[in-house]
Amino acid sequence: LATHNTNLAIAASSAIAAAVSYSIEGNRNIDTVIDIAKSACTKGMAFGYETVGASIIKRIELAVEITKHESDDDKMLQDIYDKIGTGLPATESIPAALALVYRAKGDPLKCALYSANIGGDTDTIGAMSCGICGAFMGIEAFTKEQINILTMTNNIDFANLAERLLECKLNKNS
Repeated sequence: LATHNTNLAIAASSAIAAAVSYSIEGNRNIDTVIDIAKSACTKGMAFGYETVGASIIKRIELAVEITKHESDDDKMLQDIYDKIGTGLPATESIPAALALVYRAKGDPLKCALYSANIGGDTDTIGAMSCGICGAFMGIEAFTKEQINILTMTNNIDFANLAERLLECKLNKNS
């Protein structure tokens, strides 16, 4: 609350949380992921201290339009970097992350490449965008070898995390 209790921060985090939640339910419509994120963003703006900043929703829309109209991946990444921004502010990182999810069509590996090459706050953008894509595509998007590399490199029990997420889903539905 001390550092992130603003309408922009809550709206931005609501967009990411909604995109993950929609995706983890097994929904596979990439346009709806973006719509759900924008809707949650609108609702999140009602909370926290009011701050001044660019419209996250308008920036999401602009970022997605860039991904639709630029066929060259390198040019698309540069356009998002230049026009949306890929820095620390939520008004930059969230629209950039959602644009990469859209461009990758939910593919976490493709999205990871985009995230690593976009510049700026790549680790934050990658964590958000690839998290959404992982929820969108599920474990089937990864080979056993990739899962083993991720598990060993990060020293994280992803199977346990997945089970805990499913528990949250089951508890929500009961």
